[in-house]
Amino acid sequence: MSNNKDDLLNLARGKFPKLAPEEYEVLTKLLESVADGVLADFSSADKPQNDPASAANWPVTRTLKTEWIVWLCTDPKAAALVTHKGVQIIGARFDGDLDLGFSKIPFKLVFASCSLNGLNFKQAEIRNLYLHGSHSKSINADGAKIEGDVFLNNGFKAEGEVRLLGCYIGGDVVCCGGQFSNPKGDALSADRMRVAGSVFLNKNFKAEGGVRLLVCSINGSLYCNGGQFCNPKGSALSADSMKVEGSVFFDENFKAEGEVRLLGCGIDESLNCSGGQFCNPDGNAFLADRMKVAGSVFMKSNFKAEGEVHLLGCSIGSNLECDGGQFSNPKGNALSADSMKVEGNIFLRDDFKAEGQVRLLGCSVGGVVDCSRGQFRNPQGDALSANRIKIEGSVFLRKGFKAEGRVSFVSANVGQYFHWRELDVPEKVKLDLRSAHVGTLLDDSASWPTEGNLWLNGFVYERIERQAPLDAKSRKKWLGLQPKQDFLPQPYEQLAGVLRQMGHEAEAVEIQIVKNVERRRHIKLFHRGWLWSHIFGPVIGYGYRPWRAFLISIFIIALGAGLFGIGNENGLITPTNKDAFEKNNGVLKLSKNYPVFSPIVYSAEMFVPLVKLHVADAYLPNANVVGNIAITKNFSLRYTGRVLRWYLWVHIMLGWVLTTLWVSGLTGIAKR
Repeated sequence: MSNNKDDLLNLARGKFPKLAPEEYEVLTKLLESVADGVLADFSSADKPQNDPASAANWPVTRTLKTEWIVWLCTDPKAAALVTHKGVQIIGARFDGDLDLGFSKIPFKLVFASCSLNGLNFKQAEIRNLYLHGSHSKSINADGAKIEGDVFLNNGFKAEGEVRLLGCYIGGDVVCCGGQFSNPKGDALSADRMRVAGSVFLNKNFKAEGGVRLLVCSINGSLYCNGGQFCNPKGSALSADSMKVEGSVFFDENFKAEGEVRLLGCGIDESLNCSGGQFCNPDGNAFLADRMKVAGSVFMKSNFKAEGEVHLLGCSIGSNLECDGGQFSNPKGNALSADSMKVEGNIFLRDDFKAEGQVRLLGCSVGGVVDCSRGQFRNPQGDALSANRIKIEGSVFLRKGFKAEGRVSFVSANVGQYFHWRELDVPEKVKLDLRSAHVGTLLDDSASWPTEGNLWLNGFVYERIERQAPLDAKSRKKWLGLQPKQDFLPQPYEQLAGVLRQMGHEAEAVEIQIVKNVERRRHIKLFHRGWLWSHIFGPVIGYGYRPWRAFLISIFIIALGAGLFGIGNENGLITPTNKDAFEKNNGVLKLSKNYPVFSPIVYSAEMFVPLVKLHVADAYLPNANVVGNIAITKNFSLRYTGRVLRWYLWVHIMLGWVLTTLWVSGLTGIAKR
């Protein structure tokens, strides 16, 4: 190594002949360390003096000219004398900008705990770049190719933009504990960067200004857990169209002030945001539309978002888990996930809280949607909107589920159970199930909304679970919770059909009758259906209880038999045929060949249309006959044939009406 030292020193004397003694001493120390492949240590024994923030007070003996570094890295003769361990420096101050743009450096560069100015590695080729603990101004490494790792960690600080646009990094990018500050622009720009390993922006990483990872490709994982990203007036982290073969972590005290963007990202494993805090109250806190995640997405366990969380059109290969997460955007959407496709389950449960609308419009879910013990609050609008959602499993809105606002499953399709039970404060919720289709309905009456806050038109369910109310009285109350607007028969028909299929025929009939009673409220006088709905229909239970008309008919026939019998005894009913009488010993008597009057037969024949018993045609009340019927010894009732004839007309008309009603009821015509 001594030859390398001498050769390097000789080359340096020729390159830099006018150095001051102190400068030459520093250069000699640097070159000897490089030649030996060891660390060039310029740090002070007094550790507090090694903070790069106080580098302005460092002596000349700790100051390196950047032209020396450029010469070492770019002069072929000098670079050939550098060992494979590269240039390693600690505790030095660089006197100006270091420009190594477009250079090809065959060894690694280590500048640890140094005070650096601007650094230019644009289009450069480097083995490794280690700047841990150093402070620098802006860094430009656009298009650089770094075969190994990049370390900007452990107290590294940059004031100005750090640019890694279009870089290729063969190892890891480690920025944990690093601080990047450029409040008026981007603190870290790494668009189109390709990383063979992982990217670490975690463990007290701090950025003031935007962090850009647009269209990046990362073969490992992206770690931002514990990192702090601050850009309140813009995007704190932009990673649109990024591709990550591993996982992405925004957990464990991750904090972002400003928008976090992952639009169109591809993540081959999972996205973990549990415990992370995303703050952008006036905009999007987390924007990941069209993101594709092969594993699960975790936004639970103290996850907090102030501002809208966007997952529109996302594809998630496993679960979306938001248990215990807090989503707050009171003036808009707390969580927007329209058209999202989830192969597994969606969990919004166990103290999940949303201030603002949660949207799952048009989603496709391969498992279940479980909101047990979740809290959804949006009093002036939809608290949970899942219109057109398709769920192969079940929906769980139970066990302390709380919603202030509308819960909407319009046109939803749920393959198995729809649970609506054990709600907390059900009087504050509105439930909209119009045109929804579910396998089995499982609810309880204590969880039903208040009157006018339940929409059921078009709601189709294949059965009602046995634990749910099945009696007609309860279900009539359930149907009565719908808004009192236009009459909608479908909810009644649906309920009656399900009850009938389940063997509850009596309850089904009761619901059908309730349907007609409800229809009656909407039919006004002089409408063509008024007579049926208000008079004839109730007589036979709208076709479902025709025996009512039959019993009334029996009563009227018996009543008529009594009245006609009394009339006959008092001479008010006379034969219609003039030949009905014949003389016997000078006295007119009814001919033996003439039909004998029978009150019950006469009443029945007059009442039942088209029935011929050959008594009705033979007798009629005589309007010209007047009689008195003795009620008691001292009281009699004047009774005329004219009144009895009027009653007969009524008797006949009632016969036509009631007979028609119970016949139409028996044949099912009335139901139609």
